[in-house]
Amino acid sequence: MKALHVALLALLCIVAGCTSEATSPREDALISEICGELPQAWTCTIEQENGKKGHPHGLEEPLFRTDFTNPHQAFESPFAGGPKKLNPLIQLYFYDIVSKAHVMEVIEKESLHSWDIPIYFGETEKYIVVTSPAYVNYGVFSEDAKKAIRPMWQSLRKRIDNKEDKNVDELAEPGK
Repeated sequence: MKALHVALLALLCIVAGCTSEATSPREDALISEICGELPQAWTCTIEQENGKKGHPHGLEEPLFRTDFTNPHQAFESPFAGGPKKLNPLIQLYFYDIVSKAHVMEVIEKESLHSWDIPIYFGETEKYIVVTSPAYVNYGVFSEDAKKAIRPMWQSLRKRIDNKEDKNVDELAEPGK
């Protein structure tokens, strides 16, 4: 009887598209590689707790979010009343690649908003990766801010291909 239950469960998983145990982002080869080979002084934080991951406007919470920052470097903040210096920051939101069509549809629809819009960062075999101009250097794109994130951006580009929107890379390119 127990064998029958196991067989039925296995069949149900195959039909429903279940996978074996979900991989924790900390155990994921891509994330381990990125966070294990950070540019000097950069840190990587992975947020995977539901309700704390946040998400760009119009999208659901991702599988997980990564925050890359360099606490030893800073650039001038143009925001009055806030801190005078900001540390470079790149927040990335990782969604299952099977939801790419939906994510791209939301990105296109949400491009009409002026703040917190989702933008395509890139993709891997497993993930579609999204960010927002608001989540890259807090929305600051001075030459100093771009220069500050460039080492981390270049490191990410070695592992996360940009197959759709080359404009996103202007967030880290000088003179753009």
